[in-house]
Amino acid sequence: MESGFATFFGERAGPVGQQSASEGFSDLPTALGAPSTYWFIGGIDADRYAEAERSGRVTQDIPVNHSATFAPVIQPTLDTGTQALVVAALAWLAAWPPGRLAAGPSESHVPGEVSRPWRGGCRAGRARSRRSGRRPCG
Repeated sequence: MESGFATFFGERAGPVGQQSASEGFSDLPTALGAPSTYWFIGGIDADRYAEAERSGRVTQDIPVNHSATFAPVIQPTLDTGTQALVVAALAWLAAWPPGRLAAGPSESHVPGEVSRPWRGGCRAGRARSRRSGRRPCG
C-alpha cells in the first residue's frame, strides 16, 4: 500500500510517525493478529492552514478530529479519500496470488495468510443482537 500511495500521491504521501489520533484503534487488530493501517487525509482548507502556519498558530487555530469545531472541506477531501481507498484496494488485490480471487469466500481474506474456513458475520447463526435477541443475518 505504501508504494502505491507514493506512486499515486507523490510527495503528498508519506509516513506520519506514531500518533495518538485514535488511542484504541490498534487494540482489535493486535488482539486478532490482523494487519491494520491508519490513514491521515488532510481535510482543512489549504488557505486557512497556510495562514495558521504563517502566524505560528496551527495548534490553536486548526481543529483536530473529535473536536466540536472540526469541519473538513468536502473537496478535495472526498476525492482524496476515495482515491486512497481505490489505490489501497488495488495494492491489496495485487498482493494476492494468481487465481486467488476465483477461490471464493472459503479462503483466507488476508494476502499471503494460511487459508482457514470463512465463517461469515453470523458464525453459523449463533450471533444474536444483544438488544432484540434476533439474529442479524436472518
